[in-house]
Amino acid sequence: MAITKNTELQLINKSLAGDQAAFEKLFNIHKEAVKAFLIKLSGSEFDANDLLQETFIKAFLNLEKYNSQYTFTQWLIVIAKNTFIDYVRKKGDRGSLLLIDSGLANDIIGDNPEELIMLKERKKEIEAEIENLSVNYRTIIEMRYYLGLSYEEIAEELNIPIGTVKIRLFRAKEQLNKILKKH
Repeated sequence: MAITKNTELQLINKSLAGDQAAFEKLFNIHKEAVKAFLIKLSGSEFDANDLLQETFIKAFLNLEKYNSQYTFTQWLIVIAKNTFIDYVRKKGDRGSLLLIDSGLANDIIGDNPEELIMLKERKKEIEAEIENLSVNYRTIIEMRYYLGLSYEEIAEELNIPIGTVKIRLFRAKEQLNKILKKH
């Protein structure tokens, strides 16, 4: 969705004045670009969705600090990158992250190529374990995290209740966690 700089600045000013609908428009305009960036960093749509929400919360809380010298997307990407780095540091288990961007990996893990290799191997392990899940669980994981479908869309596509979607997704993630903790 294309937007002019003036329209964007108007939405930012309305947001600063407390107009939540204006910020929601900003979110809808920029969410795909920020989400794509976060998927690239994390390699996981699941993590990217959580980080996307956190990024926009931080953006909302710090909107008065936005400098119009930069595009709003650039500003959001910086927040997203910092949010991701914070996430990696808090998590402490860097091996479970699915890093793709080696430049960012160096920001996080320093100049340790062995650790980067381990991260890439971990990504392959996770993808292999997803393939080993039962069809019901694998399908739910793929639809939710690779295709980005909502619970409602998955329920409609599979012709099952939303509650079943949520339960299968929970159980699939639980099963993956158990398998990955053994490695």
